[in-house]
Amino acid sequence: MTPWGRAWTGRATFGYHRDEVRSQLGGRAGWYTGTIREQHYCHVFFGGPTHWEPDYNLESWRRYVSWWRQAQNKCNP
Repeated sequence: MTPWGRAWTGRATFGYHRDEVRSQLGGRAGWYTGTIREQHYCHVFFGGPTHWEPDYNLESWRRYVSWWRQAQNKCNP
């Protein structure tokens, strides 16, 4: 996570976080799938990885669950 990502959290920043991650991935931006995006948004909404865990735990094998539903399980449905 970048210093910018740690400083800016909340729902209003979702698009900016998405764009930053896709930019960092470059040619692999397609790896940022819907399920990864929703897990990412859940962590961003609650203030970053330090809210519950030291790192984001984004797993592509998880089924798609909206970020607000994931919040009921600490962003890990």
